[in-house]
Amino acid sequence: MMKTRTIVIAIVVILVLAWAYWFFIGPALFTQRVDETLPIAAPVEPVPIAPEAEAAPEEAPVQEAEQAVVLKQGEFIEIDKVHKGSGMAKIVKQGDKHYLTLEDFEVTNGPDLFVYLSENKDITDEDQLGEFKTLQPLKGNVGNQVYEISEEDAENFESVVIWCKRFGVLFSSATLN
Repeated sequence: MMKTRTIVIAIVVILVLAWAYWFFIGPALFTQRVDETLPIAAPVEPVPIAPEAEAAPEEAPVQEAEQAVVLKQGEFIEIDKVHKGSGMAKIVKQGDKHYLTLEDFEVTNGPDLFVYLSENKDITDEDQLGEFKTLQPLKGNVGNQVYEISEEDAENFESVVIWCKRFGVLFSSATLN
């Protein structure tokens, strides 16, 4: 009876430790690569014009895709020995749409990482986050990513923050200038 009880307790302890390892440590061991590109506005098709009195038809000019314009940008920083980030964050306008792009981006992986926009600059710890907006979960911890944002967001926020919601931990930030 005592031997069976010891075996059951050992199995329960092993299962709890395995779950804790997977929950806390597991995400940091895996890399999730994302490689997105900025959407390009499709060229506007020419509208055919009714031919006038036997005039030679002229080719209507095709409007080329609008170039993306970088409004603000900043580099991701290392927060501490564990939470490291690198790459560029850019607020980009293309046509009438605004995007946040993360380029050549890499951050320490972790559970429940989200992309925030903060009204504060130079965020190096949790207490400096201030007013923020949650964009969405981070798509991957390595690569190039694109998030559509509003014009108001493009104008009003000063930093991009990678935040672990589960534990309330800052992983990296980039001040936008």
